Amino acid sequence: MDQHFLPACYLDQFCGAGGKFYRLDCSLLKLGKKPYPLAVTPAGICYGKDFYALTDEFKKFYPTFAGYDRNFLEEKFHLYENSYPAIINKIKNGDPLLSAAEAKVLLYSLIDFKLRNHYLRDKNEQLRRDVVHNVLGSTKSSPLVKQAAASIKDNILSDPEFAKHSHLATMMARETSGSSVQDLFVATMIRYKFKLMISYGEFITSDNPGWTISKDNKLHNIKFDQDFHYLMPLTPRHCLSISHNDLDNNYINDPGKKKLYASYIDAETIVTINRLSIDHFSNYLFASDKATAERIAGLVKLKTPLA
Repeated sequence: MDQHFLPACYLDQFCGAGGKFYRLDCSLLKLGKKPYPLAVTPAGICYGKDFYALTDEFKKFYPTFAGYDRNFLEEKFHLYENSYPAIINKIKNGDPLLSAAEAKVLLYSLIDFKLRNHYLRDKNEQLRRDVVHNVLGSTKSSPLVKQAAASIKDNILSDPEFAKHSHLATMMARETSGSSVQDLFVATMIRYKFKLMISYGEFITSDNPGWTISKDNKLHNIKFDQDFHYLMPLTPRHCLSISHNDLDNNYINDPGKKKLYASYIDAETIVTINRLSIDHFSNYLFASDKATAERIAGLVKLKTPLA
């Protein structure tokens, strides 16, 4: 079964007439070619076969989860995917408030889009190569340590789908034992102002949307422990901005409601936000209209990996 690592409920918000938007396949850059706009539907992109399925092969390597249904994770996603569109519709309609429950579902959805993303699976594969070749492959300690390292190396190499299985195992651990990452993200972000930066439809997005900029001006895939500025394109018109500098006293005084602080932004800021997508995609960039996609295609370059 095809399963989306970036859900259609997010991608749907960037569709224009006919339920389509424009994709730039930036992997073409690795072949020395320029990406070009292609009209696609959310259902046809950002998915993998059995991407979240708890297969028999996975359960062999992680027997702790042997008793769970094959589609356990996919069913968990539906809990917020069904609520997300209605919350975004309130934002698009210019509603000035969300309920606290809606605000928390929005935050939970946004962090889960990151945690379920293919980007983290790719990072797992890089980690495996680093551990095997740079750490275990160069052990100069005692024979006992060398033996232990060899055993660990064999275990890592014995699973041909280590990146996938370790990603699934991490997700399962969060779902079955409580998600410290998701809960911390929601508890942290809810205390700060939800600023909606509004354009006239120029925001683009990618297959790994959302970033945090730290105080030293470095960009991170997931980092919100201190001195953060979180940015997330929600629609072609709306980009969510949450900063540690903007404590939301309205929420602190009335925790049942969450105010949306909306304002139009200038062209320079729009370009800056889109540049984050252009510089830090995984494989794809998306625009709601062809003209924007064509303009972005002329700017795109090979990605800079995120921390």
